[in-house]
Amino acid sequence: MALCTRLQSFPSSSLSSNHIRPTKALNFHPICSLHYNSHSPFTEKHSIERYHRDQWLYKTQLENIENIASCSSPPPDSNSVRQNEIALQLPELKKLLQVLREKREREGCGGWKKCGPGNVFLVGTGPGDPELLTLKAVRVIQSADLLLYDRLVSNDVLDLVGPNARLLYVGKTAGYHSRTQEEIHELLLSFAEAGATVVRLKGGDPLVFGRGGEEMDFLQQQGIHVKVIPGITAASGIAAELGIPLTHRGVANSVRFLTGHSRKGGTDPLFVAENAADPDSTLVIYMGLSTFPSLALKLMHHGLPPNTPAVAVERGTTPQQRMVFAELKDLANKITTVELVSPTLMIIGNVVALSPLWSLSMNEASCMEEIHELLLSFAEAGATVVRLKGGDPLVFGRGGEEMDFLQQQGIHVKVIPGITAASGIAAELGIPLTHRGVANSVRFLTGHSRKGGTDPLFVAENAADPDSTLVIYMGLSTFPSLAQKLMHHGLPPNTPAVAVERGTTPQQRMVFAELKDLANKITTVELVSPTLMIIGNVVALSPLWSLSMNEASCLVQAK
Repeated sequence: MALCTRLQSFPSSSLSSNHIRPTKALNFHPICSLHYNSHSPFTEKHSIERYHRDQWLYKTQLENIENIASCSSPPPDSNSVRQNEIALQLPELKKLLQVLREKREREGCGGWKKCGPGNVFLVGTGPGDPELLTLKAVRVIQSADLLLYDRLVSNDVLDLVGPNARLLYVGKTAGYHSRTQEEIHELLLSFAEAGATVVRLKGGDPLVFGRGGEEMDFLQQQGIHVKVIPGITAASGIAAELGIPLTHRGVANSVRFLTGHSRKGGTDPLFVAENAADPDSTLVIYMGLSTFPSLALKLMHHGLPPNTPAVAVERGTTPQQRMVFAELKDLANKITTVELVSPTLMIIGNVVALSPLWSLSMNEASCMEEIHELLLSFAEAGATVVRLKGGDPLVFGRGGEEMDFLQQQGIHVKVIPGITAASGIAAELGIPLTHRGVANSVRFLTGHSRKGGTDPLFVAENAADPDSTLVIYMGLSTFPSLAQKLMHHGLPPNTPAVAVERGTTPQQRMVFAELKDLANKITTVELVSPTLMIIGNVVALSPLWSLSMNEASCLVQAK
């Protein structure tokens, strides 16, 4: 399913009620790909859920989002996409402003300025679970005229919005800000001046890493009354979910919230590690997925014990919640292994060991041995035991370990091979893994390795073969570094490549790009695990390659 509409070229926008800039003549461009995001509890930037929710903004241009044809011309860069989207929205925003002004005049205000401005509410929606909303937040959400919502306001929370309210997505993700902070300020001001009840929805608490303080300060300087409705911050919601007390007598006498990245000119989180390395405190890290490996090393360097209990939680309090517990020294590797994605929050401190889940997680190291024993026990009892594995059991499936263990115990093992992910996905995309004159070999590589194994980054020198095909399993988190290594060791930057999420399933998504661009494209479309990468000149033999190149490598194909 793809959204491909023609967008008008539009420079940076200002929606102040006193000076709404006129649009220029239409300059058609496709928006990029539209796709379902059933795997995400939140609003993703180009998801079909977002456009259905905000379709009132596009009704003069789009009659039926579902039936828009696939993009066939090159989309612009991210900034052009953003500006063109604003241009699409502008007519309906201006119309809504006019309706609000006329409503005030009908109510006998004698001119909208004489009535005074409307109210702006900064509302915290918590970490995702709609049952964590306050009663006040629900009341305000259901009475709003216009709601500006962020990416991390969950879909379940947005379902509570009143039927007559208008929703406008202003979320920010890596590489794509649908609105700048200054534009958000102008939107809030414009509609408040028109007398609207405007609600600014933010995930968590609006005054904890939500930039609510900046919005409140700007509006108050303009004479707009701002009411903040606090939300349950992610640290509290997730800690409660996991049974972790953020403070505890004799274990942690304080708690510190730290952002994993900072505003330009702000203090880099890595440089506060010396003060944050306190064994008697609890450290909670927001938005720190990419910087955590470096931060963990800094914390240990400044004295935080390497065996300090820690946990990383992805999409906490939602049905899609995933988590990994580990000692501080191991947490970065565990995050890489299970391929957690944003938003992920980390809690570090001795209080983590008080969670009932901690002891269970520490026993996971013996999980493989327990599987071995289960297989052995039932086989010795005379049962016919079937061990089901995805793909091929002898290709990154640890089937070899299970086979070796059982054979040593005198158990006969029969391996039934499966179609490995590489073969299934390559066939789906029409990519020959080998081809005379193009690729004389194919190599399967795991993106992460067992403790003591060869790190995939260090095999790049041997894997950088232009005459071979390279297939990377479980490498979503390490791929940016691996791609750099491959190019450093001689693999041409323009080598064709593709990343495929959930290949051969109805939820399959993919992105084609040259090697030098693939990591950025994966980030832009936010592929999640399991994702497999195929790199090599054979990728260009796929009938989808030329189509993807015509779309400036911005193809995301939903099967």
